[in-house]
Amino acid sequence: MKFIFSRKGFDSKAGECASPIFTDDQDRILSLPIPITGAPVSFEEIQFKGVDVGELVKSLSGDKRNGPDSAHLDPDLRKDAIGRLEGWKPSFGQSSSAQSHLRNSGVGIGDLFLFFGWFRRVEKDRDRWRYERSPKDLHVIFGWLQVDRIIEVNNNLDRILDEFPWLKDHPHLKKPEVDLPNNAIYIAKDRLSIPGLRLKAPGGGVFEHLCKARTLTDMEDYRSRSLWRIPS
Repeated sequence: MKFIFSRKGFDSKAGECASPIFTDDQDRILSLPIPITGAPVSFEEIQFKGVDVGELVKSLSGDKRNGPDSAHLDPDLRKDAIGRLEGWKPSFGQSSSAQSHLRNSGVGIGDLFLFFGWFRRVEKDRDRWRYERSPKDLHVIFGWLQVDRIIEVNNNLDRILDEFPWLKDHPHLKKPEVDLPNNAIYIAKDRLSIPGLRLKAPGGGVFEHLCKARTLTDMEDYRSRSLWRIPS
C-alpha cells in the first residue's frame, strides 16, 4: 500500500496566496481550488459553511481573483461544495507528466492520496477577509482519497458518462483538461481500509479543522512551511 503526498489548492503560483484557517471558527480550514480559465465551476458557486467563497478569494488575493472566476474543483472531496447528482463519490484527476509519474510509480487500487496545501490564519475586518499579520505559513493535510477505480479519459468520454453520470461536471471531463494527454480520474473507495486498523471513515473526504497531527510543517523548529516533521 502506497501513501502519496499530493500538493493541491492555492499556492505561490496558482492563486498566489494561501488557503484560509478560520481562527474564529475553531480553526476550520478550506482548501481553495486553483483558478483555471474555462473550468466548469466558479468560486462564487462553491459553498462552505455560510462563507461567501467568491468574496473570500477576492479579499485574500488582493482583488486579483473574483467570484465569477473559474475554479478547478479538483480533488473533489466535499459533497456539499456544489450541487450533486445521485451516486457522487470523491474523485481526483491527473494528466500529462503528473499522471505519467503516478503510473510509473505503480500507484493503483487501494493506495492512499494525502492532499496537502499552503494555509494561513485569516480574520474578517468589516466586510473583507485578511491574513493575520503574525501567524506562520503552514503545510497542512486537508484531505484524502483511497483509490477504488482509475478511469482513463482519453477518447472514452461517452462511455465514462454512461457509467458515471455524476462525473459530468468534473474538470478533467471538460475543456481545457479533457484534451490533455494521459488524462485520468481516480475514484474513491466507499470505505477507508488500512491493514491493521479498524476504521469507519469514508474512502475520500476532507479534514475540517487544523490540528497538530495533520500539520506537516515543523512547528518545533519553525523556519519555513516547507521544512517538515512528518506526524506519526
